[in-house]
Amino acid sequence: MKDFLGNELNIGDEVVFMDLSYLNLRRARIIAFTTEQIQIEYKDFYSVSLKTSIQFPNQIVKVNNKNV
Repeated sequence: MKDFLGNELNIGDEVVFMDLSYLNLRRARIIAFTTEQIQIEYKDFYSVSLKTSIQFPNQIVKVNNKNV
């Protein structure tokens, strides 16, 4: 699968997505793929717990760690 910019996606990649609950960009990590979507894991703003979300590939952008 490829992200919004056409970058190849792999399990373990860091990505950015829009968290509609807070209308903010959030960093996450890819943990699994379905046939059409990507499962990501991220930290909740208000606790130390991890949350998961399912996103379409065109809804995320891979983070290039060289530029961070």
